[in-house]
Amino acid sequence: MNIAISISQSKSTKYNRLPVVLSGLSAYKQDENIRFMIADMPSDSQHSESVQKSIIASALLNPSAKIDALMFIDDNIIFTPEQAAMIAFNLRNGKPVVSAKYVKSNGDINGAILDSESEKPYMVKEVGMGFTAIHRRVFEKMASKMPNCNLVGDTVKMFPFFMPFIKKSYVALFKNAHYYLDNESAFCARVIDCGFDIWIDPAIRIGAIRDESCFVSSIIPSAKDVAVEKVNTSDK
Repeated sequence: MNIAISISQSKSTKYNRLPVVLSGLSAYKQDENIRFMIADMPSDSQHSESVQKSIIASALLNPSAKIDALMFIDDNIIFTPEQAAMIAFNLRNGKPVVSAKYVKSNGDINGAILDSESEKPYMVKEVGMGFTAIHRRVFEKMASKMPNCNLVGDTVKMFPFFMPFIKKSYVALFKNAHYYLDNESAFCARVIDCGFDIWIDPAIRIGAIRDESCFVSSIIPSAKDVAVEKVNTSDK
């Protein structure tokens, strides 16, 4: 399985772990059937984050790309190459979109559910893109339902996979309410509309740097974060 990795670079060089991320992924050789390749996502691009992600995902559909999946990783995420491979194993087993547990910038846990001790992969309605992989077939079906757009003042064309949109509430109590879906929430809504599921593998608990290293285990003390604790120790 060939997986293109798109690193979302932090605007603050304080949290820029790009060299660490790239060296770790390029060194991964434990499974000859998994190959990680880097897709550029420059932080100084003139385009918004939603457009940047859409351009990269659209390039995946080029037949010459020979890419099976696209994985987004924020450069403040602390993980091991083996944890990225665990995401790939889920894709190989048929799951279309797979993410991991990590602490997001707002302090919430990505993909959290009430049963925080769940050991098996479970479905959610949306995830952040900090450590998430999407199989090619998701983009192929989504592209069949939307136009291939020209960017104003640019020669680049792309499918607007991550374009934000307004969603009307279907709950009777809030029937007149409308919600703004940002690029990640909008993408997840389109994934579900296309008939695909979004999965969290709770066995993959990774770290995220904010003001200081913040791991899932620091939010859920009883979590069995063997892999995360290994990374935490090596980063001290």
